[in-house]
Amino acid sequence: DKAKVDFLIVYLKDPEAVVRLWALDKTYKWRLVAQLPEELGPVLIGLISDNNGDVRLNTAELLALMQRLNSVQPLLDQHQVEPDDQVKTKLFVALGAACASALTGPPAEISVKIKKIRSTTLNLAAEQYLFSANDEKARNAAEVIRKLLIRDGLNPGDVDKFLNLLSTRYQQEKDKPNGALRGVLLNAMASLCAPESTCKNK
Repeated sequence: DKAKVDFLIVYLKDPEAVVRLWALDKTYKWRLVAQLPEELGPVLIGLISDNNGDVRLNTAELLALMQRLNSVQPLLDQHQVEPDDQVKTKLFVALGAACASALTGPPAEISVKIKKIRSTTLNLAAEQYLFSANDEKARNAAEVIRKLLIRDGLNPGDVDKFLNLLSTRYQQEKDKPNGALRGVLLNAMASLCAPESTCKNK
């Protein structure tokens, strides 16, 4: 594994975008079968703001699978300046996953910064994605809201706000013939009713 990490770091930093993409593909395949060593984390975080859009896209897709990687702030920063809409959406998905991972510890150990970024991410979900005409964006928003509401730490008013937004989006889909998005929204709400959800009573 040490040799593999050293090998990948060399090619993830290569000046040629096609080589960086090749190395990202190898890293992605490795992540599908095992946790990646921590030494790769800083290199991958650096690629969030790569000058090549495909590299940024593939990095965001990889980071969405990773846990306990301190990528929350870099993902948020890049999301705010990202010019490519497809990459921006993938960054949002990765940001939601990174926030959810950062919230898995005891509430007392979760930093004020992470709590603030969770609120920012939830607001992004509500304002830019949940009510989009693009079903994929709405599905991504529902999943991010689910991941971030299921953990403790939000004030009751914010919990009500985002539960109501999920319900409102579901109502908009009720009479449409394609039920795929409706099913995703319903699954998100059902998950928030599960025993492990901190907002199940609401």
